[in-house]
Amino acid sequence: MAAPITVRSHGVNLFLVEAGDGRLLVDAGWPRSLADLKAGLEAAGLRLSAIRFVMATHAHPDHAGLMQILKDHCGVRRIIHEVQRGSLEELNRFFERKPDRHFRPFVPDEADLVIGEPNREALRSVGIDGEILATPGHSDDSVSLVLTTGKAFTGDLTRPDLATEAQAAAVAASWTMLLAHGATTFYPAHGGPVEAAVIEELLRAREQGLPFA
Repeated sequence: MAAPITVRSHGVNLFLVEAGDGRLLVDAGWPRSLADLKAGLEAAGLRLSAIRFVMATHAHPDHAGLMQILKDHCGVRRIIHEVQRGSLEELNRFFERKPDRHFRPFVPDEADLVIGEPNREALRSVGIDGEILATPGHSDDSVSLVLTTGKAFTGDLTRPDLATEAQAAAVAASWTMLLAHGATTFYPAHGGPVEAAVIEELLRAREQGLPFA
């Protein structure tokens, strides 16, 4: 499988991974991210129509802002983990409180692929070889995509060394689960890739009460 294409938009990494004869967009950025997304695709020799699916690692405005726009603009099919149903509706309420002329309210559609766990077979049926796992820590609705290649897309899942005491247990459990599912390289929404060995060392340090390097 080819390396993911990374598009930087307003401080967020948007990732495009292979999905059958098209691409899956992992995180949809701010509502005003469409121009950046088009430019990033063009730089990679692709058009917007290459995006067949989109998922948000969590329903914050900088990660799910384009979900409805992509659906309306080019018929992209949305993949939604069942833990995100309510949070996507909350995103609409966020933009009611803080209007953004670029935002289009999320409207559920029967074409949406709503998945629980396990979901490997459901994803394989649309050309995605991996699984989407609930990984709370940053938010209750956070999910991560783990491909069978070992590449994992974790959104804003907090690093073990940056977690607050309130977050620590959930964060450690999420990272431990991702490692158990074969993740070898993590692609966060902010910053560069992180190898599994780094996360493993941070988890050991926290478990043993040692200072982080």
